[in-house]
Amino acid sequence: MDRIQEAEEGVERSLADLRELERLPVSEHVARFDAVHNALTDALNRAEELLSGPSSSGS
Repeated sequence: MDRIQEAEEGVERSLADLRELERLPVSEHVARFDAVHNALTDALNRAEELLSGPSSSGS
């Protein structure tokens, strides 16, 4: 699996997690929002890395 596909799948998992909110008690919503926010931030960072090309460290 390539890095683009990994980032896309991370976004899809995050969206699926949001769709599950109605099944969770309201008391668990904040934790779910935080987890989704972190996952989407990670996916955006990966996309930015892919668009900017390799870093000077060779990654």
